[in-house]
Amino acid sequence: MILFGCYAPGSKANTWNCGEMNTNLDKDEITASVCDRTPRILYAWAHSAPNFVLPKDVGFKIGGKSTGINYLVLQIHYAKKTEETDYSGIRITTTKKHLSKQAATMVLFTQGEIGPHSKENFETACPMEDDIPIHPFAFRVHTHAHGRLVRGWVVKKDENWTLLGERDPQLPQLFDLTESSDIINKGDILAARCEMINEEDRLVSVGLSSRDEMCNFYLMFWIEGDNLPNKNTCYSEGPPNYYFNSSTKLLKNGHYTEGYDGGMVLLKISHQNYVSLMGFGRIACLHGEVEINGFSISPKNSDMNKTYEFGCLKSTTMPISIINRTSQDNFWSHDQNVHLNEELDKIFDFTQFMSNHICGDSIILLTDQKTKQVEFVKGFYPLAFSNFSRCLHGSQLFADLFLLDTKLIKKVPELYNHSQLNALKQIMKVSNCNSFNRPTNCQRILALGADNSGKSTFNRYIANRLLSGGNKNVYWLDLDIGNPEFTVPCVMSLSKVEEPILTPPAFHVKLKPLRTYFYGKSNMDSSYERYTTIMDQLIQLYVTDFASLSHNSILIINAMGFPQYKYKDMYINMLTILKPSFLVTCKEPSTNYAFTKPTSFTTSADIFLERTVITSPLTDLTQPPKHLSINSGKDAKNMRICGYFSYIMDIFKGQIFNFGKASCWPYYKIDMKSYEIHVDENLPMLEEASVSLALNVTLVAFCTYIQSQNKLDNSGFIQNDFRNSHYPKFLTYNYRGFEQKVSFRRTNLIVIGYGVITNIDRDNYQFHVTTPLTQKQLKEDVKIIARGIDFNMPPEFIKNQGVPEDDNYKILETCDFQWYVWNTNFTRRPNDTRGSDIEKKKLH
Repeated sequence: MILFGCYAPGSKANTWNCGEMNTNLDKDEITASVCDRTPRILYAWAHSAPNFVLPKDVGFKIGGKSTGINYLVLQIHYAKKTEETDYSGIRITTTKKHLSKQAATMVLFTQGEIGPHSKENFETACPMEDDIPIHPFAFRVHTHAHGRLVRGWVVKKDENWTLLGERDPQLPQLFDLTESSDIINKGDILAARCEMINEEDRLVSVGLSSRDEMCNFYLMFWIEGDNLPNKNTCYSEGPPNYYFNSSTKLLKNGHYTEGYDGGMVLLKISHQNYVSLMGFGRIACLHGEVEINGFSISPKNSDMNKTYEFGCLKSTTMPISIINRTSQDNFWSHDQNVHLNEELDKIFDFTQFMSNHICGDSIILLTDQKTKQVEFVKGFYPLAFSNFSRCLHGSQLFADLFLLDTKLIKKVPELYNHSQLNALKQIMKVSNCNSFNRPTNCQRILALGADNSGKSTFNRYIANRLLSGGNKNVYWLDLDIGNPEFTVPCVMSLSKVEEPILTPPAFHVKLKPLRTYFYGKSNMDSSYERYTTIMDQLIQLYVTDFASLSHNSILIINAMGFPQYKYKDMYINMLTILKPSFLVTCKEPSTNYAFTKPTSFTTSADIFLERTVITSPLTDLTQPPKHLSINSGKDAKNMRICGYFSYIMDIFKGQIFNFGKASCWPYYKIDMKSYEIHVDENLPMLEEASVSLALNVTLVAFCTYIQSQNKLDNSGFIQNDFRNSHYPKFLTYNYRGFEQKVSFRRTNLIVIGYGVITNIDRDNYQFHVTTPLTQKQLKEDVKIIARGIDFNMPPEFIKNQGVPEDDNYKILETCDFQWYVWNTNFTRRPNDTRGSDIEKKKLH
């Protein structure tokens, strides 16, 4: 039972159904909210708890013009429907006598979810914003069946945590006296945690029914005077999206020391040692030098305002290792960096932090500044981020960053051994040369190997090493159509590497690489003419437009992993086209298979690389139950698409948006006839009657033709008309000659961007598209809308819209009110009509 104070009730009836517990309501039953506006909780009771009597001279002020409480509404939650007469209620006492202490109740609560057969902490914390001292005197806890312990604290400015109360929520849920009655002031933080255990085979989320879960901590307090705090609730998103941080000021653990303050952490790493992290954050090195995956960070390239993003997903078997590379020439001197001390003392107790400093220590700053890619991907793939502490040993620094116990990995996790590093120095030495004879001599690095041989890891490592060495002309030719580094799958591209690569690909997908060609498939065709043609066009673009502008340009070529002996001819052809300066052969650990170049190819320096296999307990620890696991193949591809669409947040600033619900994405209306449609030849042929079926709710590439003599060249295609002139033209290949061959070079499409067609308006002959492109780009640059056979929208974009077993018509709703009403029921079929609802009728 919950007693609410209302300005006006939600209904004028004596009793009504609040509609919160069950959607299967009687049509004749009155349904309304508790209050007609924001309710104020006064009291709550459950689980056969005893009654509660307020302290002397304490009371809830009701009635009158100043309280906002003109009505008391009692809400009762019944476990089951019964025909028996019920007399449940609350006995209250009222008085017109002035009481010196006005009571109020604050509720701390969370959203969140807990996976099957797991433990979870539901946490929330909020600062007191009003300059009104409050006196706590009673608390109450509430969860459903999964709650084991609920605690509440007040956190003072000196980071002293004082327990207000704790209780097993399965016991009678009474209001009990608080452990502390110390005054809570402005700036103090109220925090609560519910410890949950889920032994069921299903995911349990916070909700209103008994099958759902709740995490509530009620704090009853009194104030002097009439003005209550404006805020009477404290809310968080709960797990896996929210956790509050550890309150430890200084934590000594082996060879590092941690200093904590809100969204920032200082770590001091002893000489020639390391720390390991899992999750996402940003890093700067304030003293000394550290290395992450080949990239060196020091005060020369970082400070409190210049940080680098790093991260890994929960599914990884290797954490992020930050290694202290401080040389003796850069040891700390206590009379140096006075300015640094002053800046840090504003945030940390830096003097205390440095009290046990030893020469050779490096000092790093970690911050909890998430990028839009992290927030966006997390909205669709929360399990990839969900509470690392479920399976790891260490300390939680931020909601999505976990500091591992160093016992997990007992030695510095070096990717390459000493002899391999010496071989890599050849590349570094040549990359600093400023006197190449001609642009085509700019260095090209090609790593070849099977899947999981470490070629992409090497490419990222060498790119980071080059950036650390000051080379600002590092380019990346991505030929991996399945798992590219800077783009969505099914394309081939040329990019410039401007920042170190310290995150999974989904979190550094580029909005606009230097050039991208649409391939439409994530695997190579048995006939790979188009693939090699695009590869040749990209290398020519690099030579003519970029290598010629800089004398120390380096091109890293990210090739596809190949099965043993498959596509061997294509890879030999690749050597002829790309002419690598360095050929890095990566041996596949399990089979020891390595690519062997033909003896006729002698223009490259050869480096043989066998990645060091680092055994780690994370291999077993990080594996979630099978039904919760993140598929590193398919999901990794889909995450890249999510990463690209995160740029919508930049284009549509200030508009309605939701990370985890594609239905709230903003969109453009574009005229069908302004574009031409290209559908992969392996897909069904496009016909006028099937335009909606082929294009509605699909991922598409917005493309244009190649250029020839500074003009768009569409000679590789035939433009076909539908009978309806308002429809777009559709493209077919222009087969020429006696053998009816296709010109692959003329039919390669240049990508401008990507989007989702959310609706086809056949009345106004328009596509509704959501895309990070601007309206100007859609109008002036895009000529073709292309669909590929493997170029598909992540299912998470339309997840839960309809019953999987039902032959339903899945569709994305948008911010458009008409489309929102039409899609109120996601299980509608194409022949469904809009119902008799008044609002729906207005739309006709």
